[in-house]
Amino acid sequence: MFLFIGLGNKGSKYQNNRHNTGFLFVDYLVKKYGLLKTNNKLKCILYKGNILNNDILLSKPETMMNLSGESVKLVKSFYKIKQENIFVFHDELDLDIGKIKFKFGGGSAGHNGIKNIDKHIGNNYYRIRIGVNNKSTYSEVNKFVLSDFKTEERILLDNKIDLIDKNIMFVFNKDINSFMNEINK
Repeated sequence: MFLFIGLGNKGSKYQNNRHNTGFLFVDYLVKKYGLLKTNNKLKCILYKGNILNNDILLSKPETMMNLSGESVKLVKSFYKIKQENIFVFHDELDLDIGKIKFKFGGGSAGHNGIKNIDKHIGNNYYRIRIGVNNKSTYSEVNKFVLSDFKTEERILLDNKIDLIDKNIMFVFNKDINSFMNEINK
């Protein structure tokens, strides 16, 4: 069983924020693959299904971004998910919009959602970091990541989400090099 976690903040006012990139990715997969919502008490919206013959859970924590680890720990424990089968999809301020990086473990780069997950389950899980930086100058990181995508940025992001999906077999296979080669063509 695989667990894909999309990070974001619940509520309509955050729906199109840069910080909700992970939620947008989960929503895309749910719609494309017809995954079913499952009732739970694990502090998240949870979907179950199958993608490319892989049993999968998709989670959108409802704890707000900075407490995402609480939900991740509950889902991991309840479904007995192996640590190496956890993948977190999140916005990355250190990457330009449209850039994607796939890695295992490492630091949080100041991302509070990742910091909280690390606190609850450690940092040995996979991350798909999706760039949201548009090279504009901003004085406060929080205000920038909680701002909405511009129309052209959202089109680029949607194309990148589709590209991630087209290469999702490399994610399931944990083949970082092949994924990165295809994404960066």
